[in-house]
Amino acid sequence: MDPTNALFSNEPAPYMKCYEARNILIEEWSDEYHRTPFLSLVDLDKLISLPIFQFGLILKSKMLNDAEKVLLKRKRQQAKKNVATELLRKKNREQDHLLEESVRVLEEKREVLLRTKEELIEEIAHYQNEDM
Repeated sequence: MDPTNALFSNEPAPYMKCYEARNILIEEWSDEYHRTPFLSLVDLDKLISLPIFQFGLILKSKMLNDAEKVLLKRKRQQAKKNVATELLRKKNREQDHLLEESVRVLEEKREVLLRTKEELIEEIAHYQNEDM
């Protein structure tokens, strides 16, 4: 069967995968063509007319290359996120430590104030007893 006819037949053959891959190339890579040219639309048309095996090898090579780039980019982004997350955790631990220290100091001050209040109440009671 002619590859062109197979593209539009009901056969789910490698040709349909080829056609789908061509659409993916057109949609995703034509957006990036101005920045990093891979294929122009004319090149895509020429490429689609190649025997399916050759097209598959070229497509597989390009897709693997792109996939490796995407994975590397994701790894870098994840590493940056991990560093940022670790820095944030470290900062949060420091803030938690400062808050705990502040709470401890405030509790000590509260205890001192309560003791002072009790002592003052006792002194007032003592002076009231002396006055009577």
